[in-house]
Amino acid sequence: MSLPERLPAAGMTDVVSVEPAAGGFAATAGVARRADGSSMFVKAFADPPSDDAFAAEAEGLTALRTLGGVVTPDVLFAGQDLLVLSMLGPRPSSESFWERLARALAHLHTSTVHSRFGWHRDNRLA
Repeated sequence: MSLPERLPAAGMTDVVSVEPAAGGFAATAGVARRADGSSMFVKAFADPPSDDAFAAEAEGLTALRTLGGVVTPDVLFAGQDLLVLSMLGPRPSSESFWERLARALAHLHTSTVHSRFGWHRDNRLA
């Protein structure tokens, strides 16, 4: 099932187009444009995994934001085979952006909760 075909099941019934995004590792991704002109970032697995990979990704995005102060997209929907995220604007090109990001990531690593991975469960790049 294609990305546009999966979106109505997630309550996204006003999508007018989905432009493919390159660079994904395990999931198909794209930018979905809504009738009101807003956009969302969508990801789907061709074959849903047996685990809850997108729920884990959603949890990780929230942790990055709350524990590390890193700007992350809002999770609009996280299902077994579909993840819908708000769009982020382009990152600043200033040197101060990279310094703030480095400090935020360093702070995040002070909240390690597992002795091996830094998180209470394994996750993957999708």
